[in-house]
Amino acid sequence: GRPFDIRQAVLGINQLLEEETGTLSDPPPANAEPMTRQFLRLFDGRTELPRGQMQKFLHGTGVKQTE
Repeated sequence: GRPFDIRQAVLGINQLLEEETGTLSDPPPANAEPMTRQFLRLFDGRTELPRGQMQKFLHGTGVKQTE
């Protein structure tokens, strides 16, 4: 496999935890990039997300507000 940076590793760990708890209706594709998978999870079943809620979801994932 290819090496991961810390941000990608944290995103992957969060994804595994969410999949284990069954909080997703349909998990993102396994071959999607970590950032893409994160956004697919965030918008699962919705088309909008308040900025504050987005920040709460991304807090601790290593994703900066500017990204």
